Amino acid sequence: MVCFLALSTPFLIYDSVRFEADLLSHNYFDILVGVVLTLISDGHLAVLIFFVLSGYALSLGHLNLARRKLALATVSRYFRLMIPILVTSLIAYILLKLNLMFNLDVATSADKFAGWLGKFYKFDASISDAVKFSLY
Repeated sequence: MVCFLALSTPFLIYDSVRFEADLLSHNYFDILVGVVLTLISDGHLAVLIFFVLSGYALSLGHLNLARRKLALATVSRYFRLMIPILVTSLIAYILLKLNLMFNLDVATSADKFAGWLGKFYKFDASISDAVKFSLY
C-alpha cells in the first residue's frame, strides 16, 4: 500500500538519499518514520520472517518421535492448503472473467510498476486451469 500511495504522496518515498539528508540535518523524527515505513512495507522481510516461523512451527511436531506420522501429516497438510488455494484461485478466475483485474491498466499508466505489476494475470483464464492449479 505504501508503494502505491508514494506516487501521490512523496513523503512516503524513503530512500538512501533522503536518509542521508535527514541524518545530516539531524531530523531524527523523519528517520524514525522512514525506518518504520520501510519495515512495515518491506515484503522481503515479511517473507523471511514467515519462512523462519513456519520452519520452526512445522519442525516442532517432528521432534517427538513417538507421535511422528509422516503419511497422515502429508495428507492433512495437502487438504489444509489445497482448500484455500482453490478458493483464491476461483476468486481470481471470477475477477479475470468479469474484467475486474486492473493490474495491467496500472502497469501501463505508471512506468514505475510496469516491470513487476504488468507480469501478473496476462493469460486467458479457464476454470479447468484454475482447478488443476489448485489440485497440483
